[in-house]
Amino acid sequence: MTSDAEKLLVLIFKNYKDKIKAGSSRSNAKKFGHYEELHAALNLNISLVDTADYIGELVKAEYLDASYGSNLPMEVKLTDKGIEFGEKKFVNDVKDVLNWAGSIVNIFKP
Repeated sequence: MTSDAEKLLVLIFKNYKDKIKAGSSRSNAKKFGHYEELHAALNLNISLVDTADYIGELVKAEYLDASYGSNLPMEVKLTDKGIEFGEKKFVNDVKDVLNWAGSIVNIFKP
């Protein structure tokens, strides 16, 4: 997995944790919808094409699951393996996720 795909995975994991903290069920928090919805929800400062490409990398690595239409990710979902990656990367707590995600924000967000 490329470092940019890993950074996207961290932002997805942070969003997943935020959804749970806001009261969403674990199964609903894993769902991110269409790749354009994910792109907008994370306020990414990369192209939609790059977002779709990174999602493809993460699907191949089994960190995300996606159904495809016209070779584009239509329904994106964080897998248990993706959650495990986030939990292992940030063993201490969600504050570590926020700090790490904050350090990469200039690359992915406006």
